[in-house]
Amino acid sequence: MLALQIAIRVKDGLARTLTANENNRFLELSSFIGLPSLFGTSLPQAEGVVANKLVNWGLGASYQLKNVLLHATFTQSRITLATGRGNANTVDAGANWTIVPDDVLSVGGWVENLDGGNWKTITVSNAYLLSKRTTVYQQVTYQHASGANGFASLAAAGVASGRSTTGVSVGIQHNF
Repeated sequence: MLALQIAIRVKDGLARTLTANENNRFLELSSFIGLPSLFGTSLPQAEGVVANKLVNWGLGASYQLKNVLLHATFTQSRITLATGRGNANTVDAGANWTIVPDDVLSVGGWVENLDGGNWKTITVSNAYLLSKRTTVYQQVTYQHASGANGFASLAAAGVASGRSTTGVSVGIQHNF
């Protein structure tokens, strides 16, 4: 894999670009984003597909405005299979508000498209530091899929039974 990353720092923000090229890359598109087929190739639920070539690149930026961090990215994955090729495009944006140093509220959303599927996702989360190594978090995520090839799917929850899904997570994380 060949990867190149360029970072440009401005006074209160940061812009980045990243590229990576891979051959014979395994993709779990069915279970990960709910895609039933790709370029005419059926994708079984428990299996993925091997891309002949995968080129990823992205551009992102963030800007700190007092206690609010604004961020946005655009990424594109150029996927080549034996049966066709296309681009998976994602645009995301959000804001992280540091209410107090130990409490951060985040709001974000992203739009994705690939081979006739479109996904729009929004999320709201909160992370509270109990100590230097322990965080309590809660998050709500909503996704709506559209297009002939789009089915709702949240990464850890699997493919939904319809075009929309909502996920809620609450937990505690301790770093050793």
